[in-house]
Amino acid sequence: MDTNNTNVSMTTVQPNTISTSLFILRAIFILFTGTAGVVCNLLSLRVLPRTTSLPENNRILLMSLGSADLGIGVMTFVLGIPTAVSGEWLFGTAGCKSAYVLTSVCFSVSIMTLICLNLDQYVAITRPLHYPMLVTRKRLLIVVALLWLSQLSSPAVLYYFHPPIHFYSHRVFCVPDWTHPAYLWMLLGLACTFTIFVPVPIMSFTYGRLICITRTQLKAMRKLNALSKQNQEKSNVIKGELKAILSFVAVTVTYLASWMPFMLTMVYYNVTQEEVPAWVQFTSTWTALSSSWWDVTTLIATNRGFRISTKRYIQSYLPERFRDRRVNTIPLTVTSNVP
Repeated sequence: MDTNNTNVSMTTVQPNTISTSLFILRAIFILFTGTAGVVCNLLSLRVLPRTTSLPENNRILLMSLGSADLGIGVMTFVLGIPTAVSGEWLFGTAGCKSAYVLTSVCFSVSIMTLICLNLDQYVAITRPLHYPMLVTRKRLLIVVALLWLSQLSSPAVLYYFHPPIHFYSHRVFCVPDWTHPAYLWMLLGLACTFTIFVPVPIMSFTYGRLICITRTQLKAMRKLNALSKQNQEKSNVIKGELKAILSFVAVTVTYLASWMPFMLTMVYYNVTQEEVPAWVQFTSTWTALSSSWWDVTTLIATNRGFRISTKRYIQSYLPERFRDRRVNTIPLTVTSNVP
């Protein structure tokens, strides 16, 4: 592939590079991914403020994550669908740069938000008495605002200072070319460090530690279970905390698993300069971009309170005869980080 000095190099999908049936299936998948990314995250941003079973701090961080995912969903819908249908990049140099910059910003915000969610849970479980004073709503909002401002201030830098960007026909997306030695260290030193080597160990350690702590507390409470009603209530609270932790673990693992293949294929290609199979390029790229709706569906599947709130919200817009009245009578257990 040509890696000249221009910032953007465009190629066009040739009619004979992919069969018609695969072209149609690919377009359908991209259409579904773009639509699901927008619809699921708009739904999430509407439902989360109503999910009172989740602690307020968790809702604030999940709304930050949903906003970042919505950015990727909108970008996929606006830029990805026309490209998939036409088979070529239609948005020129500025559009190619913008797609790369927006994806980088939203991905960075998502990773940082997941780390904040991870640390918030860790402080709540390991420092329950100090948590209300350490992690107040005001402080958390300031952290989220600074997180977004720090990432939104980077587009100008990313727009003008980046490796050459190419439209890869098999990926159906614009991605940087890191093969030049001047840029390879950026991929290995910065991109991998802040997307793999730093967040993965931090979140693995803290979530592993939290699961061990809550399971130990549950075992201790089971021994005292028959002593008093207060112990039974405390045991139920710990069970709720464990379920919430496992739910956030599922969201984190799903998000990282969706982006990991893309990062690995990029590292492999740019280090070895050996061409990756076309189907691997496409699946790794669009598995990463489809993470914009994976987070919402994972939260619905693993968190009972969010699932019930979603059902109630959707049913509020349905005709009376299609509503399930049992949903409105299901009690929700409030899981609070405040002791």
